[in-house]
Amino acid sequence: MKHLYALLATTLLCAPAPLWAEDLFDPDYPGSEVIAGPDGQVHVKAVLFANDTCWQIVDAYEGVQDRATYEPTDRHLYVTVNVRHEGTDCALTNQPLETRLVVPDAKGTISLDIFFVDERGVLFRSQRHRIQRDSCLC
Repeated sequence: MKHLYALLATTLLCAPAPLWAEDLFDPDYPGSEVIAGPDGQVHVKAVLFANDTCWQIVDAYEGVQDRATYEPTDRHLYVTVNVRHEGTDCALTNQPLETRLVVPDAKGTISLDIFFVDERGVLFRSQRHRIQRDSCLC
């Protein structure tokens, strides 16, 4: 009977919990995070530390803007975040801009690149993040 209880306890500890976006990301970490979930998806929090209040995130999508220029490989996943700078009454800020998205995971990928592209189509900033692949503690 003890073996049955031990097996049950081990199964409960290792069973995948429901995946909630707010549970994935560390609320105390201010930067971008990339986490693979048990659902076969990679959850991305892309954070841009803008220097003034006129920057805004327009949209974000899986992939690269121009395959010939960026030459993507199968070892990495890619996300493009389009940003825009508009307005003249800009104030200095230390408040980050953030967007979240989910992209399909691919076998053998080790990292995810985030490309921030401005309204002219120019690469504004890029980040490479190791995909966190935490597994059961058993």
